[in-house]
Amino acid sequence: MSPDGIDLPAEELAAAAVAWELGADALRAAARLLDPVDAAGLSPRVAAAAAAFGAAWGDELAGCERRAWSCADGVRGVLADLAATDDALALRGFGGLAHALPSLLSGGALR
Repeated sequence: MSPDGIDLPAEELAAAAVAWELGADALRAAARLLDPVDAAGLSPRVAAAAAAFGAAWGDELAGCERRAWSCADGVRGVLADLAATDDALALRGFGGLAHALPSLLSGGALR
C-alpha cells in the first residue's frame, strides 16, 4: 500500500483479467471434452448414462466459463473506471486517485 492509502497497479489488474480469460478458455476446453461423450463401444444403457453425465457437466462448465468471462470483463471495467477517475482528478488538480482517496474516505468532498 502506498503512503497515500491505496495502490492498485494497472498491470496487476490487467494480469487478473488475463488470468480470468485463461481460466475461461480452460473451462471451455474441458466442456468440449465432456459434451458430447464418445460412447463408441459402450452398451446403450451405459452410453445413455455417459451422455447424460457429459451433457450435465458440459453445461455446468459452460456456465462457469461465462462467469469467468464476466469476471474478466468486470476487472477490465474497474481498470477503465480507475483510469478515467485518475484522469478526471488530474484535470481538477489532484495528483490522482491515490492522493484523493484518503480525503474522500474521511468525508472530504471533491470540488
